[in-house]
Amino acid sequence: MMRSAERSQRRARGVSMLETTVACSVLASMALAVGGVMNSTQGLASRTHAELVASEKNRRGLEHIADILRSGSVGSLSGFSGFGVATAPQFNPVVGMAAGAPTLGPATTLQWQAGPACNGVANPGQIMMTAAGVTRCVAQNVPSGGFTVTQSGSSLRIHLQTYAPSSNGETVYATGDTTVALRN
Repeated sequence: MMRSAERSQRRARGVSMLETTVACSVLASMALAVGGVMNSTQGLASRTHAELVASEKNRRGLEHIADILRSGSVGSLSGFSGFGVATAPQFNPVVGMAAGAPTLGPATTLQWQAGPACNGVANPGQIMMTAAGVTRCVAQNVPSGGFTVTQSGSSLRIHLQTYAPSSNGETVYATGDTTVALRN
């Protein structure tokens, strides 16, 4: 009877220091594990978002450049190397027809131009179109060397690389190619 009274008294006094320390250690370990999972998930979400942005900029840039080049006259193409590659192609767009012959618009140039600084990109820039003295951006977030046009007959293969920075300081790249058949 004496023993059971002692046990009851011990239980009534509360938990021991050892039990409290063990419980705190277990809770701290669980909090660290949850924090690690949250941190890793945040990094993955940031990178995924940057990949989406880079891919979208690449798709839009390729479509815009293809639409511009599609109107070019095959006979007016210039700026291509002996291997048929250009980093700053020049052409005259066909703007109409007169007496069965194409009417050409002003000389147009597409070329890479340096842009605002971006962490992780050695030479950030964009693709600019210049026509009739007016310059406008047609593709953003393009690193130096990220734009080429290769001519093969009346077809042009456009290569474009774009980038996007993620919120965790990483830079993500997207690359795409498309081919345009010139009709004029």
